[in-house]
Amino acid sequence: MAARKLALAYLAGAILSGFAARAQAAPLQWGVDLGIEHSDNIGLSPADPMSATALIPSLLVAWQDQGARYRGALAGTFSYYHYTQGEIGDQWLGNGSGKFDWLMRPGRLYWAFEDYIGQEPVDVLRASTPENTQRTNVFATGPTLTLRLGSATELQTDLRYITSTANKTDAFNADRGQAAAHLLREIGPLSRLSLNVSGQDVRFREDALKPNDYRRYEAFLGYEYDGPRLHLQAAAGGSKLKFDDGRDFRKPYAQALGRFSVSARGELTFELDDRLYDAAEDLIARAPDPATFFDPLGGVNMRTTTISPDVYMDKEAQLGYVWRGPRLEARLGGYWRKQDFLTLTNFDQRAYGPALNVLYALTPRTSLSAFATRNVTRYSASAREDHLGYYGVAMGHQLAQHWSVGLQYARRKQTSTDPTQEYTENRVLLTLSYRPTGA
Repeated sequence: MAARKLALAYLAGAILSGFAARAQAAPLQWGVDLGIEHSDNIGLSPADPMSATALIPSLLVAWQDQGARYRGALAGTFSYYHYTQGEIGDQWLGNGSGKFDWLMRPGRLYWAFEDYIGQEPVDVLRASTPENTQRTNVFATGPTLTLRLGSATELQTDLRYITSTANKTDAFNADRGQAAAHLLREIGPLSRLSLNVSGQDVRFREDALKPNDYRRYEAFLGYEYDGPRLHLQAAAGGSKLKFDDGRDFRKPYAQALGRFSVSARGELTFELDDRLYDAAEDLIARAPDPATFFDPLGGVNMRTTTISPDVYMDKEAQLGYVWRGPRLEARLGGYWRKQDFLTLTNFDQRAYGPALNVLYALTPRTSLSAFATRNVTRYSASAREDHLGYYGVAMGHQLAQHWSVGLQYARRKQTSTDPTQEYTENRVLLTLSYRPTGA
């Protein structure tokens, strides 16, 4: 629920920025929200709902910049939930990503720092309540060296130390060393090929998990095309895992993603994955992007990450379409996902569902929005199937140059073959927002 709560608060604040948010190109965009939210079933109970009201101050920030000796990016929402009844403990919730490169020798050598924070369920098989939420963090640092091998060819090498932690699931806590090399070749003004190899050594901090320590190797060919209407990235290769307990796995590696400008107002996006993943990689892949963070069509992401030490085979397909008119904007999308864990097979799952987000400028100062998502998740080991619907409407009105107010209603309802996992929740959120020029 933590990820959902952040998305809910963000959507109410995002529509307050109206259509002006995308027109700004300032390196720093930020805002402050003060919200009051009421839930009629904070614990997502099937039979004993408990109401709760929370006061929620939030900071939203997105930053991108580059200087002679640095480049950096930051995006995130950081909120404090104070529950007025006192029956639920207050919470700090954050969902963000930060990247900073120290350009030691511009064009040749830089040192990277990356940090990703979020909240995820402790047990993905249970409802995401405040008690079933934990903080996660992935930090990476190390050098990248680039060598020019000709007018159209370069070799890039990376070394990284990576640490992953969760404040409740100790099995996620691990240290990693990673080395990678990428041979890049420009094959035209709009396209290039790459040969990529990498190796990673993963060591868990819990003694009981030492047999699960592993080394992972990947090799793949990549292709990228960046044209005036079409952007395409594709990769194909293989992965190998060697566990300290003697287990050995070989799996395919395939990815493709792209976007196509159907018209001046419409854009089609897609993504395909068939590769090994782990929880740390998934948290990085889902991190907020500063380039689109204040986009009022950013949507509501209901996806969660299974925080565990295991590696899983991830097959996923996503398709989306965005249309932006002078007053009406809409995003329609859908996904299908299959996860097969190498060890913890009770987490094996299949999931799919559509999502719709609509924004309408009623007047230059007033916006209306609505969203709807429907997710179906099937757990292979238990034959359990959950159907989750999440719907909402919101209204935002600009009071003055920097001040806005928003009101949102959202409803979440889950039915399941396991009656203990069924629930209905209604939420109302009132938000006062401050946005300086450029946010």
